[in-house]
Amino acid sequence: MGRLVLTAFVAVLAGCGGGGHDNLAGPATTDSGTQAVASDSAGQGSANSTGAGATGDQNTATGGASSPEQEQTSASVGGNGGSPAAILYSSVGALDGLQGCMNRGLYESPTDVVMTALYDVESRSLGKGVWDLTSRWAAGTVSFMGTQARARTETVVTTGFVVQTTLTEEVTEFYQLNGWTVVTVGYFLDRNIPDEDPEETYFDLAVGESRLSVASSEGNDKSAVHTYLGRETISVPAGQFETCHVRMTWPADTSRGYSDRWIAVGSGVAVLDATSEGVRRELRQASINGQPVSP
Repeated sequence: MGRLVLTAFVAVLAGCGGGGHDNLAGPATTDSGTQAVASDSAGQGSANSTGAGATGDQNTATGGASSPEQEQTSASVGGNGGSPAAILYSSVGALDGLQGCMNRGLYESPTDVVMTALYDVESRSLGKGVWDLTSRWAAGTVSFMGTQARARTETVVTTGFVVQTTLTEEVTEFYQLNGWTVVTVGYFLDRNIPDEDPEETYFDLAVGESRLSVASSEGNDKSAVHTYLGRETISVPAGQFETCHVRMTWPADTSRGYSDRWIAVGSGVAVLDATSEGVRRELRQASINGQPVSP
């Protein structure tokens, strides 16, 4: 979790001299009133990116404009076909391997779920800052451009760094579950952005296994290779966690290098992110529906 807006954050650094990532987020306005570019391509934007346009769910539509194509339903999409998995708050009860780092209950919960996480971020080019993330999984499904999907909205407030400004960014992902794969069919920023070739995030990789997710959006090749490097125990300000180490690379743009993520076993919280572009993000604290996340 958090990779959606992390790509936008790294792209902000690109506008300030750092490296770029996916075009997931458009321009945002800083608290000083000046525009900060939050995508690889510059453009004009509003104060904050709006939330998803799905109606009938305040967590999915956080101040966003409604789309006539999106209607809330109570059906589930994908999954195991049985009862929703339990939400985990620690490693207790987690499965083995990479599956144990998914926290499947978040993705198929019959009720809204809110995760908050606070991170210390350091950029090789911009120094240190703080990343305040809120992730909201909405109950039920919506119709996203004619496709039934579930919705997850990520809002991040970034403060600090040498520019000493505050940047707020928001993006909603529309996804389906296919076994242990999260299939992203599109996004909502200030408009609906479909994925012509849906992105896939895999939670069933064996140790050392790599798998290519062929993905494109608005003519941009977003294909990525996901590699599961195994379980590792790491220490961050939030504590010592057993994690799943996953690496992403992009064959169409080798200049982007790699992005590594260490995901907490059980809770599925991203404990540590590190990119070859010099951005490092460490978890300080996290909660799910108000309950603290622990190792």
